[in-house]
Amino acid sequence: MGIPTTKHTRKEGHVFRNNFPWAIGILVYLIIIGLLYASLAPHLFVPPQMLKTQGVIKMKTNLALPRRDH
Repeated sequence: MGIPTTKHTRKEGHVFRNNFPWAIGILVYLIIIGLLYASLAPHLFVPPQMLKTQGVIKMKTNLALPRRDH
């Protein structure tokens, strides 16, 4: 005893087989972009707080800010 299927259900396999290579191609493309950024600009992948603690970013500590005396 089989389960009856509709035309829509039978076409889903065709849609999947048509879209799957495109999805994998886009995924590979995005991974390559991520790897290029990781190799060419690794500082973009480090949180700013970690860069400050390692001394990579030198913050200006003596800023001349106007005082508010009320």
